[in-house]
Amino acid sequence: MEITRIPKPIFNRCDVYVISYLLENEKGTSREIERGMNLRQPQVSTSLRKLFELEITNEDTILRKEKGRPEKIITFDKINAIGIMVDTINKDIKKKQKLVDKLKLL
Repeated sequence: MEITRIPKPIFNRCDVYVISYLLENEKGTSREIERGMNLRQPQVSTSLRKLFELEITNEDTILRKEKGRPEKIITFDKINAIGIMVDTINKDIKKKQKLVDKLKLL
């Protein structure tokens, strides 16, 4: 008998918080997302990295008038995001359906 693993969900709790923040505010920095959603910096960073890889969010760099690091503004690409999220959810559903079909055969 072959052991198969149940696939993990595509978006975890932190990803959903970051997406909901960007939907409400349209843009923001990672620090604003941390404070607005009561998350920690590593949670926001990993969620943003995943969303960048899926091309759901965009990052713009704005130079400050003072010295220091440039500020990174994260924006949410609504049109592209909806299509990508629907595609990834459909892929996840197909994987789970295949797993259910395998279990029915047992």
